[in-house]
Amino acid sequence: MGLKEDMQKRKERREAMQYFRSNNDAFLSPAQYAIVIVSILVISLVCGFIQAAITSGTTVRFGIVYLLSAFLIAKVAKKTSSFVNPKVRVICYIGYALSIIATPIFIFAIAVGLQYLPALIIEPQMWVYALNAILRPDIFGWIFYILGAAELTALLK
Repeated sequence: MGLKEDMQKRKERREAMQYFRSNNDAFLSPAQYAIVIVSILVISLVCGFIQAAITSGTTVRFGIVYLLSAFLIAKVAKKTSSFVNPKVRVICYIGYALSIIATPIFIFAIAVGLQYLPALIIEPQMWVYALNAILRPDIFGWIFYILGAAELTALLK
């Protein structure tokens, strides 16, 4: 009887844990993490493309788009995950950095033609070019990078 009762307790504990995880907002399953990662990746690239389109059309970098990017990333994170935990925050920060880094690549792709965009994205030399391009902006560029990150931090609390 001891073994049968022990197996029954383990089964009940496992069922209780599954029920807790499925009904607790603070727990995200791997499928939910995948949804969060993909949605933040998509919104980051869209925001980077918007910044690139504005920059290509006017040749002026508008930092307000980085603030918009941080706002949209936070909104998407809150919509796709029921609870913003530290892992989701890190994913959001990576997405924000990706939107900043991808902007020069999109600017280059707009200049040479969008049909070359997939080849440009997988080219490691383009990522080095993008890092160099974002490290060189004037002080206002850095101010907007930092303001966007601060806004993202404030929105994710």
